[in-house]
Parts: sequence; structure tokens; C-alpha cells
Amino acid sequence: MRCCGICRAIYIRIDGKPVFIVYRADLIPDIAETVEAWRDEAEKLGFPGIYLMATQSFQIGDPTGMGFDAAVEFPPLGVTLPDILTKQSNVRPDFRGHVFDYEQAADHAVSRADVPYKLFRTAMLSWDNTARKQQGGNTFHNFGVTAFSQWLSALGHRVMASPAHGPDEKLVFVNAWNEWAEGAHLEPDRKHGFGYLAAARAAMAPFDRASLSPVPVLPAVARAPFAVILHLHYPDLWPEIRESLARLGPHDLYVSVTDPHAVALVQADRPEAFVEWVENRGRDIRPFLSLLRRIRPLGYTALPRTPGLA
Repeated sequence: MRCCGICRAIYIRIDGKPVFIVYRADLIPDIAETVEAWRDEAEKLGFPGIYLMATQSFQIGDPTGMGFDAAVEFPPLGVTLPDILTKQSNVRPDFRGHVFDYEQAADHAVSRADVPYKLFRTAMLSWDNTARKQQGGNTFHNFGVTAFSQWLSALGHRVMASPAHGPDEKLVFVNAWNEWAEGAHLEPDRKHGFGYLAAARAAMAPFDRASLSPVPVLPAVARAPFAVILHLHYPDLWPEIRESLARLGPHDLYVSVTDPHAVALVQADRPEAFVEWVENRGRDIRPFLSLLRRIRPLGYTALPRTPGLA
């Protein structure tokens, strides 16, 4: 194992450690011992170590027992959906593969519950591997650039809000850059041009360094008799809302925002407020219900909400 020096400049690093992803780690004999050897070699080359991820391919779930630091999703593997082949028309009689709904796959991924180990999330582009597997391939129907962008954006919000992922671990992945034989590629094509890349850029645009603020922590006890839950979608309305809140008397303030820069805007005037950056999905109802559920144990006697403020 040699290092030419180039990898020191181009590797994605987490805590100074180059990131290395292994596919089908379960097929490597003596994987735990192999992982230790990789770590030792990385340190001999002057790195503080190596950050190892295992793709969640086939039977791999939690890879920490094999010595890995984390897992990374690899859709469509691991995505369980009903087959909609019988609902399709113009299918060859000898087709033995499966057809799934892309939007269902995106919804399934976005709603996936957190796991007790470090997991990096992946959004998938269109998928059709019949070029490789012919009549035994798998196809995802109803793919759209907008759905892909929403999937990627949702995963971005998840990792940015995750206390389990440190500042260097705010990463999401895309499958794939150029899997042409499987119909999954970010590279430009004749149909969409640069549409895939533009969609990915738009989805990731809000996640700059300004959004790397600490994950907010809910207070352990109520500090006032009642709470105000506010969804601030338009930051320019904050001065007017701030004046209205000042007339309410003592209250605890819980704010959800869809613009990461609005976090600092609210905290500058109300440093004691709980301010949470959320995905722009479900309008104001979804973040309101989420906050309401989480603060109920604090025992507020009233939870007024003024629709005109949101």
C-alpha cells in the first residue's frame, strides 16, 4: 500500500481520515483482521486513520461488527416495494423481471426510521438494468427529476439535523454518477441535458456552511406557562411577528424555519428560543405537529397558535 501524495489533497476526509467505501464487504475473508490492517497502514502513511464505510448491499446491515465506522445506503438494494408489473401495458410476454414505482421508493427512503449505528443516506436516480439483465431486469417506473431532487433534499435535511453526524459527516450520496447500463447517471444525457446535475445542485444549495449550526436541543422543563409554536417560512415577516410576540406576555417560543439563515435571524432577537431548520415539506402543519408532539411532556397549560403569524 503506497501513497503518492495526491490522495492527501483529493480524498474526502472525516476528522482527517480518508473515506474508503467497500462494496460487498461480507465477501472478504477475515474482514475484521483486514480492516485492522488497513487502519495500521493508513497510520504508517501519516494519516490519523482511515474512515471505513460498508455499502448496504444484499445482506449487510450494521457493519460495525466487522470493524467499519459506518454504513452507506445503496438503493435500489434494501428498498422493499410492491411489484407493479401487472399494472403496466406493452410488457413483453417473456419478461421475468420486476417493475417498481420510483415515487414510492423515494417516499420509503425519506420516511426510513433512524438506526442505532452510523448510516449515510443515498438518493437514487432512475433505475433500469434491463440493458444488463435483459428480460430478468428491474425497472423503476414514474421517475422524475423533481422527485429525485426532493429525495436528495430530504436526505440533506436529515443529515444536517442529525446529532449523530459530526460536522465532517454531513454527507449524502447519489447512486450513481455513470451507471449507464443500469439507467442511473448524473452525467448529462440527450433527454434531460444537464437536468440531473441542475436538480442535484438545487437540492444541495441550502446546505452551505451557514447551515452547520449546532443541532438545537429542546429544554428539559417549561420556563413559562404557555408556549408559542411558529413556522417561519418567510424570514422577511420576522420583524412584524417579533412585535406581535412581544405583546403576548411571558411565553416559551418554538420556531421552525425552512431557510437556514433564518435561524440566526430569530436567535439574534430571541436567543432563548428553540429554533429548528426543517425541510420545506408538509407546509406548516408537519413541523407544527412535530414540535407539538415533542413539547407535550413539558406540561404547558396552553399552546396557542396564531395562523396569521405563519
